[in-house]
Amino acid sequence: MRGKWATRQLWGMFGILAVSFCSVAFAHTSFATSPDWFSGTPSVELFDDTRTPSTVPTNVTAGDCTWQEVRYKYAQPPFYRSVRACVHQANSFQLAHMTDCVPDWYGNCSTIHWTAIRFGSDNYFYRANIGTGSGPYCWRTQAASNDVVYACNGRMSIIYDLPMKVVRHTDINGAYYDAKPGAVVDLADENGSVVSVGATVASKDKKWLVFEARNYGLVRMNMEDKSLHLFTKDVRPYGYGSDPTYEFSITNDGKYVAVGGNNAGASIYSISGACGEASANFKSTWRQKVAGFQECPKQDLVWPVMNVNGGTAAGFRYFKLPSFNYDDGVLEGYYVPYRTVNGGKVSWVRFTATRYVSSTQPIEYLALGDSFSSGEGDTEKFENNEKFYRDLTDIKGNDELGIPQEMCHLSLRSYPYILAENMGLGAPGIAGQTDWQSVACSGAVAADDYRLSEVYNGQNARLKDYIGATELREDALINYVPGRVEQYNFVQRDQPKTLTITAGGNDVGFGEIIKKCALPGTCDYAEGKVKTAALAHTIQDQRQKLANLYSNIHDLSPNTKIYVVGYPQFISEDYNCRANVQLNEDERSFTRQAVTFMNEIIAAAANDAGVHYIDLEDVLGTNALCGNEESYVSGINRDCLWVFGIGSGDDCQESFHPNHLGHQAMANRINADIGDLRSFEYCPDGKTTCPSDGATIEIPPLLQSALDTTTFAQDNDTKYSHKTIASENYARKNPHATFNIQLDGLQPNSTGNADLASTPTTLGTFTADSTGKVDVTFTVPANIPAGDHTLSVDVKSFSGEPLHLWQIVTIYGADGDLDEDGIVDSEDTCMFVTPANADFDGDGVDDGCDLYIGPEVDKKTTSTAKPGPFLARNTYTNHADSSDNLERQTLFTEDDTDQNLADSGVSGKNKSIDEGEVKGTSTSVTQSAKNEKTDWWWATIPILLMLFVTMLLLVYTKRRRKTI
Repeated sequence: MRGKWATRQLWGMFGILAVSFCSVAFAHTSFATSPDWFSGTPSVELFDDTRTPSTVPTNVTAGDCTWQEVRYKYAQPPFYRSVRACVHQANSFQLAHMTDCVPDWYGNCSTIHWTAIRFGSDNYFYRANIGTGSGPYCWRTQAASNDVVYACNGRMSIIYDLPMKVVRHTDINGAYYDAKPGAVVDLADENGSVVSVGATVASKDKKWLVFEARNYGLVRMNMEDKSLHLFTKDVRPYGYGSDPTYEFSITNDGKYVAVGGNNAGASIYSISGACGEASANFKSTWRQKVAGFQECPKQDLVWPVMNVNGGTAAGFRYFKLPSFNYDDGVLEGYYVPYRTVNGGKVSWVRFTATRYVSSTQPIEYLALGDSFSSGEGDTEKFENNEKFYRDLTDIKGNDELGIPQEMCHLSLRSYPYILAENMGLGAPGIAGQTDWQSVACSGAVAADDYRLSEVYNGQNARLKDYIGATELREDALINYVPGRVEQYNFVQRDQPKTLTITAGGNDVGFGEIIKKCALPGTCDYAEGKVKTAALAHTIQDQRQKLANLYSNIHDLSPNTKIYVVGYPQFISEDYNCRANVQLNEDERSFTRQAVTFMNEIIAAAANDAGVHYIDLEDVLGTNALCGNEESYVSGINRDCLWVFGIGSGDDCQESFHPNHLGHQAMANRINADIGDLRSFEYCPDGKTTCPSDGATIEIPPLLQSALDTTTFAQDNDTKYSHKTIASENYARKNPHATFNIQLDGLQPNSTGNADLASTPTTLGTFTADSTGKVDVTFTVPANIPAGDHTLSVDVKSFSGEPLHLWQIVTIYGADGDLDEDGIVDSEDTCMFVTPANADFDGDGVDDGCDLYIGPEVDKKTTSTAKPGPFLARNTYTNHADSSDNLERQTLFTEDDTDQNLADSGVSGKNKSIDEGEVKGTSTSVTQSAKNEKTDWWWATIPILLMLFVTMLLLVYTKRRRKTI
């Protein structure tokens, strides 16, 4: 009995230890809780600050604009001017407030303040007299809407669907827009009495607006439907002593409103349907003191400040610049004490909600960018035939199963990983406890993927129409999955100490052009004619856009050091090309000059924005393609027709990108020139931006010659843009190839034409509808050969500017011979390119389309530097051990049987995915708690201790048996 009792005791101790250590692990788990500002008194911290509120813009004037360098058109010389303006982004237009000195006919300078507007694809801004007044911070816009709310000078007005409420005119000063009669609707009650409005502030996501209705109360507006919610009538009256000057901040869910300002106290309100009064329109009764009105709950913040640190706050006077943090659990602002109090000084104050745990922490380093930062081209494989791409970044997708394409190709050996290692940061940690991360994604476009918007559907619209897209985006933010949300989101939330970024190449379609030039014959972009000039114009146009991009990143995270990384030359000046570089001498020269010009523009944009440019143009040297040493760059691969279930299944996009040796060279250069990115100072006085004027650009000879000799390219009015024109970038002769062209933001009822080249072919003309949209399908003539072609349209922008938009598309032949080379697909060793009929390295791939040609590789012995664990689906996973990487996710498979498909209950993007199926596609849903972050080391400690106790128990039991 005694032995049994002892055994039970040990088992009991084992259970207690198991529960205890599991509890420790659970306690170490970090949860991003929804903030609750009313469960107890918020904690208060005061920080010394040498600034005063007078040196910083107040929330009374702060709007949702970004300061950008913009161009506007003017009738007098020099006709086209650039000025820094405060720009508000709506769905299909931008509003800007400008201040400029404009010369008249006599050369005199007149300072003017004006409102300007730019629609859709307009190249320039135009004057706009929209009947609301002016001022840089008066408008409130939302990226998902074309409505505009104006709130300034005691007035609030709304223009619904602004593009349809303006009319274009021309006078001696050029074109301008006027609001149509009745376009501007003032905020008024049901009796027509206009409401006097004070301060207004929008939430960070622009979905909510809070404003002071003077002598009524404080009101929240839903920016989508313009509905109102009066949440308090407890406001200071006017004309009795010092008038109040309110300042606000409102959380992204619209639940909490922070109130501060002069003579306004400091407080937080909680808004729900049970308190205050909601209404579709403003009510005259809101002025009255109705007995049945229930004020929304209020958390006073004055006394917590007064009592902080035993009453050392030196009294309370004002709370200025209230601002909630990213996930709304922290409220910060300026605390202003009574000046008569001895030792009173302005401080920064931070309030933290009770039991709040932040979903994020500021991180040391964040890598943004496109394929040259993601590590596209790292094609080496382990013995299990897996590449070094991080989980959820190499999935071709399956619409039938509701699985989006995830092809960011984020390599564990890309230069950001090496830089992080050099800085002592190691592998990226788990979400919420990370020191650094990379969210670079192959194919990222500056115009789409580095911004904040309510209408973003993932890179290349990968999440459009997917049930569960919201969960996938939330998961991306938690687990740093690239390509699902804009890269700006991570900057705004994580406030990194430093970041690197590559951008611009995809905006000019450079990768598509090189792919086209790899086809037999000299591509038209390398001939120094029309297409060359169009590309040169497109590259030139990136300077302002990239400068604005870098400035916007700085605005989102002012203390971040920003390093702009240039593109390396991936083709050598020498001519030692192997069979996997099918570019002739003219095409190679064109490629090098285009890369040089792109880097010139990037460097100038970095200079304009005052951030640091890192020159990597010559870093690959003779290790570039066609060099005389081992290649650090992947060659061409056109055997990638997985769209049609043909070919090796490798990816075209990996062509002409640095491999892991190339990324090592890039990292070595950055480390040699910069060292630790966090400690390097590129601006005086520790500033993170230092803009300067005068950056000059030298256009390479081939591109300059094309600009000089091409007639239409000399037309300064024509804007040339690489843009997605067709809904699909490929068409198949089955029996006829067709392209569906979808455009918007064009001049209403204007006509345009569509062409296809290399051999110039007119597809037809079309007419935009009354809203400026085009949706038309053209049939490709049967004599157009299979291969890559340039689809272009000449149209007019909303304001009538001539536009030349282009996109490279692929035409496939009929079934059995997609590239129309006379070789049936099942026997075609290289699709769309000339096979070499040789296999130098014996890897089973024809050298004509082999990404890497080198000595025969034993993949079981040469992949010695296996990557360590990395972030994947809310846990650490060793990539080298993940031979069934995709199969570990129920739906993320490429060869599902018909039975799997039938069992899934999913037959298309738009069809419902039940909870179990969504769990198979999303880390956050798989783990059920979307905001849960678990440290893998702490999670394993209980298991190890349990095993240890089990061993002790077995030893003890064995000895007891011997004793008995």
